[in-house]
Amino acid sequence: MKNFYCPKPLFIVGCPRSGTTLLQEMLNAHHEIALGPELFFIRMIYHKRKKFGDLSIRKNRRMVGETIITLNNFTEFGFEKKEFLDWIKENNVDYGDIYRRILEQLDKKHKVKYIGVKTPNNMLYIKEIINLIPDAQFINIIRDPRAVVNSWSKVPWSTGTIVGDATIWNRYMKAYHRLPDNIKTKIYLIRFDDLVNDTIGQLTKLTEFLGVQYNEIMLSYYNNKKMSFSSTAEPWKKNVQKPIKNERINAWKQQLSEADIIRVEGVCRRYMKVYNFNMRYSRLKSLRYIHEYIIYPYWTFAKRKMMKIFLCG
Repeated sequence: MKNFYCPKPLFIVGCPRSGTTLLQEMLNAHHEIALGPELFFIRMIYHKRKKFGDLSIRKNRRMVGETIITLNNFTEFGFEKKEFLDWIKENNVDYGDIYRRILEQLDKKHKVKYIGVKTPNNMLYIKEIINLIPDAQFINIIRDPRAVVNSWSKVPWSTGTIVGDATIWNRYMKAYHRLPDNIKTKIYLIRFDDLVNDTIGQLTKLTEFLGVQYNEIMLSYYNNKKMSFSSTAEPWKKNVQKPIKNERINAWKQQLSEADIIRVEGVCRRYMKVYNFNMRYSRLKSLRYIHEYIIYPYWTFAKRKMMKIFLCG
């Protein structure tokens, strides 16, 4: 009987700056797992499907293909652009087929059990991914929001405010908790703090969930010469090129001010309680910043509106 190549799709998700890249590199060190760079397929392709039209029509498939090859990191999946365009034009495929085809390109030798990507943003689109790839599995990594917000201050795509960055963490937590129970069974939860403090134990449990054997080479992820990112292009990820350090967990305690910690706890209190993140300050103290909590959503809306007018006229 012929054995068909059928690797399982795996997606690492979570709020940005929660340790998704660290976890990706640990898993990529395993010989049965291949995880590619970030790919915003749902947001940039699937959500624009009305524009592309019926994919049973060849010219519409070509339009999809031409859009995909312009996405950041597409070539890092190992495709030749012409090869991919020829495939998508000549085959009557849907969005699920296209998505899976891109992932399968990560494993040309057909040796791994899991193929996938690390795209934190996919946390917001898990239902859509399962609709396209029903056998998809997910790993959701969760980190203390105070550490996340502190880390966001070092990246160029921060909202620019403590309340804004904390609100994004809340959005990702809310997205997970709104999922129905049957979908949550496909999602493995792991805490960043636990991964750092008990790396072997956590990776052993995770590989058991995936049905592969734990390999100690995962601890030496930083020796991998073919990491999924460039520290030159993304300097905020440079710590992943070094051995894991416990002090990363509590850096926020020294780097955030009392006022900033109160702001984060005021926004994130509900889900901090769910995940047993100990709070430093009472709800009463957060009330002094209530005007920021109220104003932020309106300011964001106004800013987007102004950008749209400026860019689109």
